[in-house]
Amino acid sequence: MDAVSTLGALIRRHWLLFTLGQICMLIAAAAGLAFPWTVRNLFGSVLGSTSTAGLFVSVGALGAVLLARDVADYAKRRVIGSVSERIVYSMREQIYDSLLSRAIAFFDHRNPGEIASAASNDINAVQAGLTVTLTGLVQQAMTLATVVVMLFVLDAPLAATVCLFVPPIILASRAMAKRASRTTARRQRALGEIMNVVQQSVAGIEVIRSYLLEGEARRLYRAQNNESYRSSVRSVGITASSALVSGLLGSLFLLLVMGLGGYRVIRGALTAPDLIAFILYSEMVTGPFVALASLIPDIARSKAAYRRIRTLFADPPQSQPQPSATNRRGSEQSQARSVRRGGKVEFSDVGFSYDGVVDVLKGISFHADPGEMVALVGPSGAGKSTIIRLLPRLYDPDTGTIRIGGVDITAMPIDNLRASIGMVSQDPFIFNMSVGDNIRCGNPNASDAEVERAAKLAYADEFIRELPNGYETAVGEGGSRLSGGQRQRIAIARAFLKDPAVLVLDEATSALDGRSERIVHEAVDDLTAERTTIVIAHRLETIRNADRIIVLDDGRIVAQGTHRSLLRGCDLYRELYRSADRGAVRIGVSR
Repeated sequence: MDAVSTLGALIRRHWLLFTLGQICMLIAAAAGLAFPWTVRNLFGSVLGSTSTAGLFVSVGALGAVLLARDVADYAKRRVIGSVSERIVYSMREQIYDSLLSRAIAFFDHRNPGEIASAASNDINAVQAGLTVTLTGLVQQAMTLATVVVMLFVLDAPLAATVCLFVPPIILASRAMAKRASRTTARRQRALGEIMNVVQQSVAGIEVIRSYLLEGEARRLYRAQNNESYRSSVRSVGITASSALVSGLLGSLFLLLVMGLGGYRVIRGALTAPDLIAFILYSEMVTGPFVALASLIPDIARSKAAYRRIRTLFADPPQSQPQPSATNRRGSEQSQARSVRRGGKVEFSDVGFSYDGVVDVLKGISFHADPGEMVALVGPSGAGKSTIIRLLPRLYDPDTGTIRIGGVDITAMPIDNLRASIGMVSQDPFIFNMSVGDNIRCGNPNASDAEVERAAKLAYADEFIRELPNGYETAVGEGGSRLSGGQRQRIAIARAFLKDPAVLVLDEATSALDGRSERIVHEAVDDLTAERTTIVIAHRLETIRNADRIIVLDDGRIVAQGTHRSLLRGCDLYRELYRSADRGAVRIGVSR
């Protein structure tokens, strides 16, 4: 099934409202077309008549037409607008659900701006085109066809003469519209570049200040601002010129109709009421032509935006195993109990490549038993962080198998798998909400007491209580109001609150001072009695405390053992140990 439904399928979900909207649109269009004819009848009842009865009937008919037109137009806008909003609402939800179900590789190969644009700009373009298509296309086409027929009914020779002048007017208006569109596009690009410079300046303000780049930043901004100014001035001029040309052409067309029509009235070939109706109908000729011409680019932009959305989410989301209906519940509960009871981690001949060309992992085989702390060490790019990314299936291995609690992780419902793993990364993500809510991400149903207990285990309770509003303090975008060490301790508390079978710490204490790290490791030691713990760390205290240390180099395991045995028997580990001791490199820096 496609991640984003087709527009036809989305419209069919709301077929009743859609049909009602089309009926309202037809009534509004019919009433609008009846307006010139009722005006004709009104003047016909007035001219050459001394009776007021006909006048009252004509005025009543005109009032009914106007009322029907306005009410139907209101209903059309409400109903079609509602259908449009519901369709866009469904598309937004489908896009977001699709994003959440994607494998991490999906995001590796796409620009975040491309994804954000699909969820905002492209959706808005689809909505604009959808509204135009549902309301404008049919109505304008029907109006144009009916108006042309009515003109020929009123006066065929005059209608034929007038129609000869319509194409030049349309072509001139279209040319001006294209020119205005190009200028507007340049203006929008220039505004986008200004926003880009501003965003980069805000994100890199520390670098700008540190390297005295204020002058260069001002130069870049001034250049883009000047370009935006020039584009805006050109846009204003072209818009004004377009309005002038359109106004002059419209006036010329009106003069032509009135002049030729008046001549035919004088010659007795056309009555005055018919001329009034003809003038009103002729005013409705160029409108639909121009509207239809302007609708085509809108529809084209909408179709292009819709194709971008469909292309972006064309690939199926990350596969998730689906047990048979008869044993689905029992299987999931059995696997969840197995992981919770004993989270033994086993890698068997695992190979992996991010790009399908360079192998990052080559035949990795090791195990980590419940209650055991296993440390992964090695030089930069050895593959340590890649190993723990495979564990919760952020990526899937190219070869080999990974098991937790004896269950192949590819055969386990992915929700069960990830519920059994608690991860704290080197650079944890902190949401823009309160400290307590950030910790509660580990268990949304946790009580305040449980949140505080997790914070104490992570040595975070003390600094949290010193914040202005304690656990209710908002931390800002990305945790900007917290230090690096505070963000890491919140992330550790989040993992503790999750109470996982497998605990993964990827450089999790790299931003802590020595005292804080020692206390956090004491808490970790308390948790490892019933859990499997895998650590990537650079501090010697962590390496010494590990039950087993696995040394990686160039995607392979070159040695494993205790700290002392590796010092005696592994040259690479000894070199890393001595280099770290001298402060030359940090053990555990990983891809």
